[in-house]
Amino acid sequence: MPCQPLTITLSDTDQQALEKLVNRPSTPQQIAQRARIVLKAALGQNIFGMAPKP
Repeated sequence: MPCQPLTITLSDTDQQALEKLVNRPSTPQQIAQRARIVLKAALGQNIFGMAPKP
């Protein structure tokens, strides 16, 4: 059964904070990856293809 995309609504402040995390070179990669996932979900993109396969 296909998964439905998760719909997330971000405030402008939250979106800007996540974008700063993604773009800041000192952000740990795990945090940056999570921020990218949340931003993509907020745009309605399918985030399941981003997850590493076990």
